[in-house]
This record gives sequence, structure tokens and C-alpha cells, in this order.
Amino acid sequence: MRHKGVVEALSGHTSLLLNGSIFTFGGRTNSGFSNDVLRYDPNANIVERIEIKGNKPRHRSGHTVVPWTSGHEFIVFGGLSSSVTPLNDCWIFDISTSLLCVDCLLVFA
Repeated sequence: MRHKGVVEALSGHTSLLLNGSIFTFGGRTNSGFSNDVLRYDPNANIVERIEIKGNKPRHRSGHTVVPWTSGHEFIVFGGLSSSVTPLNDCWIFDISTSLLCVDCLLVFA
């Protein structure tokens, strides 16, 4: 497997299959918490870090990621921050534009 950039070992991350690639978000590394988006292309056997355009969510682990109905977006929800504070924010990542946005921000009382 070839890496474009350094990819650290992860725990508490989430991954999903979308349009033939596996996308991984967040998690905990040996150096702390992450808010990176990684893409694994199984055909080329390459892992690359996606440069996010726009706002980025807080570093986190233990969150949930699900595909959105569009087929080119996924939603990130909740998890624990690096200070182990529960998060209740919601982010949409568009794989066609590498853009993260908080349009789906949910606040639970």
C-alpha cells in the first residue's frame, strides 16, 4: 500500500465506503485526536489525506459517520473532543468538493 503523506495508526475513528473508496474520519492517534479525512482507493492501493476546504470540525473520536442520500456526501455526528467532552455537532462532508459544512447543525437539549 502506498501512502500520500504520513498516515498514523488510528483508534476511535469511523470509516465508510462511498463511490468505491473508503473514507476515514477523525479518531485518536499516538500524538492526540484527529480531524483528518483519509481516502483509501482499493484499485490503486493508495491512502491519501484529503485537504478540507472551509470550516473543519473539532478533533474527535468515538463519533458516528453515515452516508448521505446524495451518494457523494457523508455526515459526521458527535463523539468525544480531545478534552473528553461529549460533542453534539453535525457536519456534512462533500467528497466531490472536499468541503465540510455545518448546515446540518443539530442541538439537543
